[in-house]
Amino acid sequence: MEKIKLDGLIAAVCTQLDDGGAFNPENMKCEIDYVLKSGFDAVFPLGFAGEVKAFDRCERKEIIKNTVDIVSGRAKVIAGTFAESTRAAGQYIQDAKEAGADIALLTPPSFYPLTQEEMIDFFIKIADDEILPVIIYNCPESLNHMSPASVSKVSVHPGIIGLKETSDQITLQKMQILFRDREDFTLISGDEFLYLPALSIGIESFIMGGPSTLTPGWCVEILNLFNDGRYNEANKEYLRFIDFYHSLFEATSCCAMAAIKAAMEIRGMGERFMAHPVKSLDRSEMKRVEKLLESFSLV
Repeated sequence: MEKIKLDGLIAAVCTQLDDGGAFNPENMKCEIDYVLKSGFDAVFPLGFAGEVKAFDRCERKEIIKNTVDIVSGRAKVIAGTFAESTRAAGQYIQDAKEAGADIALLTPPSFYPLTQEEMIDFFIKIADDEILPVIIYNCPESLNHMSPASVSKVSVHPGIIGLKETSDQITLQKMQILFRDREDFTLISGDEFLYLPALSIGIESFIMGGPSTLTPGWCVEILNLFNDGRYNEANKEYLRFIDFYHSLFEATSCCAMAAIKAAMEIRGMGERFMAHPVKSLDRSEMKRVEKLLESFSLV
């Protein structure tokens, strides 16, 4: 399987739902078109930002197929294929391929604690099937995480093309030291609060959930300022950027993605509804988010 090198910005898109919890393809099109017009290089449906575990197998395939149709060749589609067993992961990856996705991204199974050897075996067996190229995801919401040594061991497999690392700055640095000279393996930073620090150590590929869909132009602006050597301006915008997102995530009692979806609704980019039982923002919380958006000139 040919290795794919990824660079630039990848949007972990929200899954757009109506007030009854049904998938809303019209709003999904608005979201994805907005992200791509802002300058993003790839789209990632069904990550944690996309509420992947809320959907059954048929729903997941429908969401991926809808995303592929909307993207229509403008960018690569990286499908979230999270599963709790090797067999189920293979099924989800096959479904993603049939739906037209280019790449599969998944965490190690997280229902039971796994050893590093068990996680290595999981990804090797997945990659041996040669269904789609695979990106490993070290996700903070997941129970199991691969160590730098384990990722290095599986990274030589031709079917494993990258790692999305969303843990902490020290682990990200260790991963970058390991993979900085690898042309056949992409290290992707997945934490918006480490965006500029990741740029400063040479990371060139990023997946962000909320910011990539709510403020994609802001993400692109910071990247362009940094790449143009305008480091003081990049730092100024980055600090304003993280100030906004810290404030947004602290503005309500709901989860971070509920706040993102609420802000998207206020900006006319979708609706606030989360898959039950996760609480969507009520009207009083929406007003707090709207005031915050106004204070940052985002509405």
